[in-house]
Amino acid sequence: MKRNPKFFLIPLFLIGILNLPAQDAAPKPGPISPPAETETEESEYNDSEFGTAVVLSESISTTTGVAISPLLGMGVLGAWQYFRADETMRETLPWYTAPWIWGICFGIFLLLKSKDTVGAWIPELVKKPITVLDDLQEKASALIVGLAVIPTAVLAEFKEMVPETTSDAPVAMAPFIMPVLIVVGSIVIFMIVWVAFHALSSIKILSPSSMINSAISIVKGAFLAAFALLAALNPWVGLALSIGVIVICAFFFGWAFRWNVIGSLFVKDFFTGAFNEPLEDGETLKGFSTNHFPDVKPRTYGEIERVGDELVFSWKPWLIMPKLKSRISLIDVESSVRKGVFLPSVTINSRGVDRHRSVFDFRLRYRSQVDEIQNRLQLDTITPSLVLSGIHASWLWIKDQFQQGGSALSKAIKSDSAFPSTG
Repeated sequence: MKRNPKFFLIPLFLIGILNLPAQDAAPKPGPISPPAETETEESEYNDSEFGTAVVLSESISTTTGVAISPLLGMGVLGAWQYFRADETMRETLPWYTAPWIWGICFGIFLLLKSKDTVGAWIPELVKKPITVLDDLQEKASALIVGLAVIPTAVLAEFKEMVPETTSDAPVAMAPFIMPVLIVVGSIVIFMIVWVAFHALSSIKILSPSSMINSAISIVKGAFLAAFALLAALNPWVGLALSIGVIVICAFFFGWAFRWNVIGSLFVKDFFTGAFNEPLEDGETLKGFSTNHFPDVKPRTYGEIERVGDELVFSWKPWLIMPKLKSRISLIDVESSVRKGVFLPSVTINSRGVDRHRSVFDFRLRYRSQVDEIQNRLQLDTITPSLVLSGIHASWLWIKDQFQQGGSALSKAIKSDSAFPSTG
């Protein structure tokens, strides 16, 4: 079993944080002070040591909570710091605490999330552009929060803890190095947690069900509210919950990363209109594997081609590693390209078995290129997706209910010959 190095980085970072107070407790060089003054300095330092630990735990909890929902987290963090500060000190607060900034954050968040609450009854196909826009908002807000808000918030917490010194000794640099390390660690934590939770947004993009998307939004919102409440009541409870969330998110990081790739490419193809453009000569067919290619993790992004009697899937692990290949034989197998609501797919089944298995899902880019996909991969048939079949059946039923006698069946029902007289 291969060990993932990211699982070693998180414990090391957390152990380093917990050991920081002990390192600060080391004697600092300086002139000898009278005994009374020494006791006073030690007492004040012990209070500072406890305060540093509390600030560290709150910083980790804040980073974790904001990573779950960056736009909402930035708004809550800015409003909390704004109202907690004295009126005379509000001008010195960080930029994200300005009322117009966190007011805009709340407004955009409520506007976009209303589609999954008050607009839950609206079909998801109608709301899909808003869902894609919401995903784009999460990506943009995560970039701003991860690179600007988190470093600013952490440095503001440690600003008053860095003592003034003119010494050039290496020990004197430790108080300045600590905040930098915490900022870097906070950004890493933010990235791990955000990638994991943002995978839910990618699932919502591909989901054709408004009910599923509403359930995801409600569960995510309830978890964030419970996390924020417990972290606010007790910093140590918040720290314990944060560590648990970070470890779980790190465990699912690979799975979440692949879903984020799917969502990002969907957003790209949607806003660029690539799904309406014809395929270019020599353009490779790209998409995502399912769980049927040997030694390939589901939702891995790569290319597919037909080589002889085989379908060959080529991919680069983590998008940057050397290319690998996996093959599926099409001998004695019926193959087809299935039309999807958004993503077409390649399906196969053994002869005589009435069940198709999806082995590859294409990007949104190829939504209107089903015929070209069939020709390039030399697939046997083209089949509609189950969702499209259900939508089509529903439409025929509705059409029959409101039809005004235009069909042969309705004419036969209205004719006298359909109901011969018995009198």
